[in-house]
Amino acid sequence: MKKSLAALSVLLYISVFLFVGCDVSPGVSPTADESPSVSAQVTEPPDVTVSPASKEESDPYGDMTNEEIRNRIENRYGITVIWGGEEVSVEAGPPWDELPCLAPGLLRKSLIILDEQLALYPEGFFNQMTKPYFILAEWIRTTDGTVQGYADYGKGYTAIFVTTTEDMLEVLDWYGDGDIVAEAAIDFQSTLHHEIGHTIFRMTGFDGANVFDFDKYFELLPDDFIPPANIYDDEYRKYIPADDVEQVYFCSLYAMSNPMEFMAELFCLSMKPSLNWTFASPNVQAQLGLFCKAIRDAYDTDNWPEQTYWERALR
Repeated sequence: MKKSLAALSVLLYISVFLFVGCDVSPGVSPTADESPSVSAQVTEPPDVTVSPASKEESDPYGDMTNEEIRNRIENRYGITVIWGGEEVSVEAGPPWDELPCLAPGLLRKSLIILDEQLALYPEGFFNQMTKPYFILAEWIRTTDGTVQGYADYGKGYTAIFVTTTEDMLEVLDWYGDGDIVAEAAIDFQSTLHHEIGHTIFRMTGFDGANVFDFDKYFELLPDDFIPPANIYDDEYRKYIPADDVEQVYFCSLYAMSNPMEFMAELFCLSMKPSLNWTFASPNVQAQLGLFCKAIRDAYDTDNWPEQTYWERALR
């Protein structure tokens, strides 16, 4: 049963991955009825860096224009930054040149957070991606509806779309009221890391370096687990029990969707591990260890630190 389920899931993963070639972040703008409530209850002090986007502080860029800030970010990380309203001659999932313009102040706030968060990655990290684009827009609409984030790849470039609104720029407590684990992508930072996680998983998986151990991945799942049609069904909460960390198998509800979302969520939350109590689970630790190993096997790590930012979550 376990082997047949694993084989079926791998085939499903391959077919979806090759056919779609992209992925959206956890939220397709869920309604109040679909999304569980979230409160800030964590097992250790939150590791949150409140950015100038969420409280009044001096602007770190002084008199620099938004265009000058963009040039600085692009040169520093080896990426291309695009914002809504600009004409772009690249075909992607969402129409790049039809995304709405951003107000200058909102754009500036998003650029500040983008710079802060990309600085958490090893030097030269994004140079190993294929033509990385970061697209900022007030909303992103795909065939799946309006989403908070979107990753598009496999077409000679890597595109990471992140929704930029005043609400999204607030730094929020990401997870958990001790009873249920909510979706991750509820702010700009988490959406950004989630979508980057998708591109990393692609690089380690079937159409990349092919170093991710899928056999081991399926061994770490519950024997009776089948990906849910609706992650909010009460039946699936048994895989993230708040009263028995030894039986926690997922870092979030959305991680149950498929292997791509599983790893994107795992990576996203590893960037702020103190905000998710599931990292105390031996199962989640084993999953993260598997992914961290695949990342190091797929990337050139000569100039990386002994411990990357996401590896801090390993215990």
